[in-house]
Amino acid sequence: MVKCTGFPLAAYSACVALALGALGTAGTKPDNEKEFEVLCRVLRVAEGTPAPVPDNSSIELKAVQQARLLARYTDVNEEQYDLVVRQSKQDFSKEKLSAEDEDFLKYTVGRRTAHEKIVIIVRKMERIYKRIREKIEKATKARENAVKLLAHSIYGNTVDYLPDEENITKLLSHVDKGSIFNDPEKVVTYNGPYYARGSCGAIVHEAGRTLINDFYCLCVGVDNNSAPCVGDIKGADACHYWDGIDERLNCNISRWTQLKTDGSEEDLSEGWPVLKNKCRKTSNETDLTAEAIKVALKDFRDMLGKQHNDSDSSEFPTTLTVRDFVLGKMLKISSIRRDYDEGGCVGHKNQTCVNYWSALIKGKGIEWENNLINAMNEIETVTTEVEQAENLSVVLFSLKKEAERVYGKEIIGNVSWEFDGITPALRARDLIAYTTIACFLLL
Repeated sequence: MVKCTGFPLAAYSACVALALGALGTAGTKPDNEKEFEVLCRVLRVAEGTPAPVPDNSSIELKAVQQARLLARYTDVNEEQYDLVVRQSKQDFSKEKLSAEDEDFLKYTVGRRTAHEKIVIIVRKMERIYKRIREKIEKATKARENAVKLLAHSIYGNTVDYLPDEENITKLLSHVDKGSIFNDPEKVVTYNGPYYARGSCGAIVHEAGRTLINDFYCLCVGVDNNSAPCVGDIKGADACHYWDGIDERLNCNISRWTQLKTDGSEEDLSEGWPVLKNKCRKTSNETDLTAEAIKVALKDFRDMLGKQHNDSDSSEFPTTLTVRDFVLGKMLKISSIRRDYDEGGCVGHKNQTCVNYWSALIKGKGIEWENNLINAMNEIETVTTEVEQAENLSVVLFSLKKEAERVYGKEIIGNVSWEFDGITPALRARDLIAYTTIACFLLL
C-alpha cells in the first residue's frame, strides 16, 4: 500500500500518480492470457489418452471352438453311414422297419445333415474371426501411432511416449533441443540454448515444431520486464531498450529457453513442468476422442491474429495476412531495425508471440498441429475398426447360435437347446442312438 502524507503538493501528486499506476498495473491482465488458455486446451488434448482397444479374442475364439466341437460331434463315418442306409433299405424291402430302426435311421440321417450345415457355419465363423482379428490389430496399431503422434506434438519426433509427470524433467534433460525448438540452422549459441527469433517465427523462420516451442514463444520470450501469459512466468534476462524502439541492449538473447518463476531461474527441463502446470487442470478424465482434437485445433486457429495492431502495414506481409497467422501480441511487424527480426515475434517486450506465416505459407504447416491432425485421423481409424469388429462379433455369435439350433433340431429335437462347450453334447437320446449304432455294427 502506498502512503502519500507529509509531502509537498508536487510530491503528493507524483505519489498519487504512482499509486494509481500501481493499481492500474495490478488490474491489468497479461497480454497473451486468452491465447495461453487456448494453447493450454490444445496441450491437454495432446496429453490425452485414446480409449484402449477392446480385445474379446478369447471369447470369440471359444465360440469358434464350440462350433467346431458340434461339427465333430455330428460327424458320421462315411462307411458307417452307407452301411446304415443300405441295411435300412434291405430291411425295408423285406418288411416295414420297426419304430426303433426308423428312429435310428432318422437320427443317422439327421446327424449327417446337421454335420454338413454346421461345417458350413464353422467355415463362416473362422473367416469372420480372422477378419475380427485383422481389424483389432489395425485398431491397435492405429492407437499406438496416435500415442506417438501426441507425444511428438509436445516433445518432438524423438519422443514416442508421454512421460509421467515425475519423469518429465529427466526426459527433457536427455532430449536434444534441436528436436523441440525451430531454430532453422540448428545453430547452438552461447551455452547451448537457442535464440527466440529462430524459433518463434519471422519472414525467414518457421515456428510450431512443438507445443513446448510455442509455449516458450508465447509466454516466456527473452526479457523479464513483463509476464505475457501468467504473472510469475517471465524471461530470464533484464533487457533494456532505447526509447521504446524494438532494439535490444545488454540482453543475452541466447538464454531465451530459460525462464524465471518466483524469483528463481529454471532451464528447460525444470522450467517446462512449471509452465505447463500453469494450465488449468481439467476435471474430466475421459478418453481422448478425434472430436476433442478437432475442437481444440479450431479454437487455436480462431485465436490467430486477434491482437495484431500495426499502424504501418504497408510492408509485406499485409495486416490481413498477419491476422491469419500470428498468435499473441505483436505490436510491430514492419520497420524493425534488424532484418532478421522482420516478422515480429522476436521474444521481447511487445513482440512475445508466435508467427506461423513461414510455416504455413512456405513450409509444410505447423508441425505439432500436423501431428495432432494425424493423431486425430488415427483415432478415427481406431473407432471405425473397433465398431466394425464389434459388428462382426455380433455376427459371429449369431452363427454360433445357428450352429446350436441346427444341432438341437437335427440331433436332439429341441430347438431351444444351447451348447455351453463344456457339458458333453450327448444327451439321453444321443446315448441311446450310439448304443443302437454299436449293437447294429456288431451284428
